[in-house]
Order: sequence, then C-alpha cells, then structure tokens
Amino acid sequence: MSDARDALIGRKVDAFTQQRLQDWSRWADRTLKVSLPDLAVDGEALNEYFQRRHIIVHSAGRVSRQYLTRVNFESENDAPQLDVPLPVTREYLAGALDRSGILARPGGLAKVGSG
Repeated sequence: MSDARDALIGRKVDAFTQQRLQDWSRWADRTLKVSLPDLAVDGEALNEYFQRRHIIVHSAGRVSRQYLTRVNFESENDAPQLDVPLPVTREYLAGALDRSGILARPGGLAKVGSG
C-alpha cells in the first residue's frame, strides 16, 4: 500500500513541476496567498528562467516547442531555434538570481534584487 501511495505522490509531484508558471502562480495565490509575479523584480524574466528550467530537466537543455510558445520574445528573430541547446552560463545564472528577485526564506518568501 505504501508503494502505491508513494507512486501516486510521485506522479502528482511530476505533473505539478511540469505546469506553467501561471499555474504555479494560481496555486501560490490560492494556497499561500502570495502573488509570485508581484514578488519578482522582472516577471517576464522569471517566466523565462522557469521555462529554461523545464528544458534543462526535460529536454537535455534543448529548446522545445513548449519553451518557444511560453516565453515572450521581443521579436521572432530573438527566439532561439527549436532543438538548439541553450547554455546556462555563470553570467546567465547570476542574472537570473538577481532579476528574479524571489528567495525562499524561513517563514515565507522575500522580494530581493535590484531589477
């Protein structure tokens, strides 16, 4: 019985982690009474980081159709090509941490960063 329960929990967690940032935001609004976009210094950047995390975990870091449809690019020329690897450089990661501006801390979430 425990194995079946663990498998069910695992499937639910996997399904949740593959949802869009908007879905996570609705969950946070409903469950935590916190607005994730309002906590972010740059909501569009937060969405891109979130989507890049998905392609790193689920597509070996290669651009997916989901990434292309869920990230807002300034123009079509700014969008990367499908199936091209997107690197995560030290500079990208530092910028992502600074501009997303959301840090978990004991007792809740805090908005940080300069924007």
